[in-house]
Amino acid sequence: MKESGGEDLMKTKMIVGAIITLFLVGVLTMAFSPLTTAHTEADPFVTDLIAGQTVDAGDVSVWNDGVHLYVKYETAGDWCLSTTNLDVATTLGEIPHTKKGLPIPGQFDYPMPHDPCTTEYTYEIDLNGWGPGTKLYIAAHAVVCEPGGGFVQGVITTVPLWIWTEAFNRGTVTVAIEGENLVVTYETISGWLMLDTHLYLDPTTPPTYPPPYDSFPFKHEGLGGGAGVTTDTYSISLPSLGVGCGDTLYISTHAYLRYNGTGIYRHAWGQLEEPLDMSKWIKYFSVTIPCEYVCKTAWGKGLRFTRTSWAMYFTYTVQGD
Repeated sequence: MKESGGEDLMKTKMIVGAIITLFLVGVLTMAFSPLTTAHTEADPFVTDLIAGQTVDAGDVSVWNDGVHLYVKYETAGDWCLSTTNLDVATTLGEIPHTKKGLPIPGQFDYPMPHDPCTTEYTYEIDLNGWGPGTKLYIAAHAVVCEPGGGFVQGVITTVPLWIWTEAFNRGTVTVAIEGENLVVTYETISGWLMLDTHLYLDPTTPPTYPPPYDSFPFKHEGLGGGAGVTTDTYSISLPSLGVGCGDTLYISTHAYLRYNGTGIYRHAWGQLEEPLDMSKWIKYFSVTIPCEYVCKTAWGKGLRFTRTSWAMYFTYTVQGD
């Protein structure tokens, strides 16, 4: 009787174990495979875009229209796509991989660099005879980036310094970042001296026309003790201006020049395009403050290729009408 009871208990445990296993398989299948209802652009199959193993950086959406398969990457928050690599196959083994089973994104069928970094990108792929009910294995890899490393150091731009009203180039204005400071350097060509310089900086509004240089917030006057200089530099804290990474900054640079040894005096302005006539003078330019980015590898959430790597794939069943 004891032995029979033990056998019954063992059978019961086996049955319970089998039920739990089937339940877990069903849950995993539902979690990582789309349902059998049709998917459209308005109602696609969606899985998370996971960055650095744990961060939800956006979504990967999949749908088809009977002719094409669409795979859309879309980031969330401050994340953007620096690179996307996509591979779609009817078996897991067809996705490029190493001998140990690790995927090789650089060999995927659909690579795409994104410069500048973008917040979304959609692949349109011919179904190639993959009819309704075809199970596809999709490896959606990306490199995603977000601001976080501070300002990019170095020169942002250099613009000509034009004299009014002849529109001759008589020097340059260079804009750079050093630490958290914006550094603006005026420099004249040989024979021309700067007596005064005036600088306007604003992250929201360009100056009125003509720019009122005498009321600009930053000014150096009587340079060289009134004799003039060939270079002049401003160094201004970007945080004090309320300027952060990625912001636009409007800049107006004025200089009062004298041709050395003569009585020739001219006003000069920095601007990108040559002012060919009076109507072309705008007397300011703008820059975007460049940011350093922190980048991470990302995958469309699904099942791992191997136990030793977190790289993932998911499946999608081609839908019909």
